[in-house]
Amino acid sequence: GTQTVSHAAATAISATADANYVFSNWSVESGTADIVNSNAASTTVTLTSGAATIQANFLPTYTLTVSNDGNGSNSPIGTVTVTHGESTSIEATPNTNYDFSSWSVESGTASFGNSSAASTTVILTSGSATIQANFALETYALTMTDNGFGSTSPSTTVTYGVAHSITATPDTGYDFYSWSVPSGTASITDTGSASTTVTLINGAATIQANFIPSIGTFYEGGIVFYHDGTGGGLIVAESDQGISNVWGGYGTDINGDNSTVAPELTAVGTGAANTAIIVSTFGATEPYGGLSNYAAKICDDLELNGYTDWFLPSKDELNLMYEQKGAIGSFIDANYHSSSEVVSNAAWIQFFFDGTQQTGGKQYEHRVRAVRAFTN
Repeated sequence: GTQTVSHAAATAISATADANYVFSNWSVESGTADIVNSNAASTTVTLTSGAATIQANFLPTYTLTVSNDGNGSNSPIGTVTVTHGESTSIEATPNTNYDFSSWSVESGTASFGNSSAASTTVILTSGSATIQANFALETYALTMTDNGFGSTSPSTTVTYGVAHSITATPDTGYDFYSWSVPSGTASITDTGSASTTVTLINGAATIQANFIPSIGTFYEGGIVFYHDGTGGGLIVAESDQGISNVWGGYGTDINGDNSTVAPELTAVGTGAANTAIIVSTFGATEPYGGLSNYAAKICDDLELNGYTDWFLPSKDELNLMYEQKGAIGSFIDANYHSSSEVVSNAAWIQFFFDGTQQTGGKQYEHRVRAVRAFTN
């Protein structure tokens, strides 16, 4: 109401807000008045130029409820009281493997400083409101590549923990072999399948499709005739290196009667070791006939299509050649030498007409075809 005050005398004034309101400020509606602190509910006023009217101004308060979608936390928590038109700081923190996505208004009306920022402000001007912090699973870059003999798809962005389909397509003359992970960490459902799924849980990763040359394809100096299951295999020269050559060393048992050491080894993967010990033992000429063009040395000396690591195949490697002779081509229906010794006067040979493997005297002449190994 109205009160009589003395000229230039400070008069105490106070304002008390009703329920659901807060004091905002004092204003001078008419005349002239000096208010010590217009923003304080309790302050003093001085009149020096006649009568004046001053007014206490109040703002309504609202309830702000802050929630989240269950994949993180927020501040403030629950329901707080906010003032009409004033900014309130809010913050969202994602759980592990989640990213903040956005703020949304679930009920009422609210204005965000930046709804895409985890830390921002909110203003209510039309009553109470409920807002929500939203989170999304992390996403990672999945990069697809290959070893140069095919294609892959797709390179894309994937979601944490979600299986994503990947496909590898080999070039003509090549087969898909496996998937590998050159960088990052990835869980591949079936690394031996060209079409499978991959899941990322620890960040970005690069996935590589590995291809190998198909049986019958020319590769690294010859024709591929065997895959070893690890991305490598064996290659055979395109034509015979000898048509009438001895194994050599008739009567010489290189390492005694021992089938566990070269050159009596017969398994796939032992031809190179057999060849090396034969040439190391015989040297420039084999000891029986003094011949320099014996089977193992022909292969060991071979330089063909830029490669020098050729060898005489073991018994089992020779049989693999026979099994793929249709894909390889150019074989004669004749006996071929292996590098596998049997006893001092005999070694394994194979007849390429019907595949028969038998022992043959080391002094007898047969055909020679060199092979070499390749790796992925």
